[in-house]
Amino acid sequence: MIRDRRSHLLTGSGLVQARWQGDELVLKGVSQRDVLRSMAWSPRQASSQNCRDCQYLRQGRCRSHQSPLYGREVSPEGYCQAFEPSLEAKDRQAL
Repeated sequence: MIRDRRSHLLTGSGLVQARWQGDELVLKGVSQRDVLRSMAWSPRQASSQNCRDCQYLRQGRCRSHQSPLYGREVSPEGYCQAFEPSLEAKDRQAL
């Protein structure tokens, strides 16, 4: 576990990217936005299928084992390919 006061810079999503730069290992915090951007979703999908309306969002965390955000705290505006509409979202769409 990292006990450095700067560790909060790495823990936005709980993910880090590691790469070699010559003989040095460089660690970079990966934001939720970076993870989702790498998934190549279209903006249209992102705006209509966000975490706020996903059945896997519980207590502010993603509970989908299929999502790279599983177990992480997510923004309601976030999105991923594991999106499944909640019953409430399905009801709103039916209106």
